[in-house]
Amino acid sequence: MKVISVASLKGGSGKTSVSIFLAQLFARKGPVLAVDLDHNNNLTDYFLRRTDTGKIEGASIYQALTGTRKLSDCIHAAEEHEKIAVLPATPHLARIGLELARDPGAILRFAKSLRKLDFVAIVIDTPPSLSFELSCALYSSNIVLSPVSFSRWTVQGFALLRDETQAVARATGRSAVLRALPAQVNAAQEEKLRGAEFADFTEAAIHRSAAIKAACDSGRPLKAGSRGHRQFAALAEELL
Repeated sequence: MKVISVASLKGGSGKTSVSIFLAQLFARKGPVLAVDLDHNNNLTDYFLRRTDTGKIEGASIYQALTGTRKLSDCIHAAEEHEKIAVLPATPHLARIGLELARDPGAILRFAKSLRKLDFVAIVIDTPPSLSFELSCALYSSNIVLSPVSFSRWTVQGFALLRDETQAVARATGRSAVLRALPAQVNAAQEEKLRGAEFADFTEAAIHRSAAIKAACDSGRPLKAGSRGHRQFAALAEELL
């Protein structure tokens, strides 16, 4: 089983759309779990758009992390996606770092519970910050995928994430593969990013696309055969 965290310390990098559509393409291989570790919970809203908020509030990743419910009891079936399950988030997740600041073992317990699940892949969407939630994701993962756009702060943001993954490797003795994914870029910007040689890049790239944004915002899958669909399919094949 591959556990893949989609992480970036810069907002607007497209990590949630990458998480959403990567999970859908992985599902062609078998059951997939999409995990929302961002209190903005856009991934949750995509897959559980019509699910009652009270039902999500009562069984979310917040309860799994605090130990008030078993992780397996907080997993929901995604709407209209037969092979995708969701471990959702709500805005209450924003306080988890304060509540569990004195319980660092919660991170290790979460990672252990996640790796016991039976899925072809687990895709984790993360917040754009150095946080308790990001640590939970990094300790759980064997691949960290970082969408990088063409920005003057891209190198610095990626370097910070690399430092965090290396710190986790020193603490656990397990080294996750860190890959940079050119995202929200055009072809010329992708070429310049790759030429900077500051990271191990994926072969696949996700180019800026109004169709990808519209599909994410409206809760629809990408149109089969479209450019965005082909790019995500190539990324999924590369990672699995």
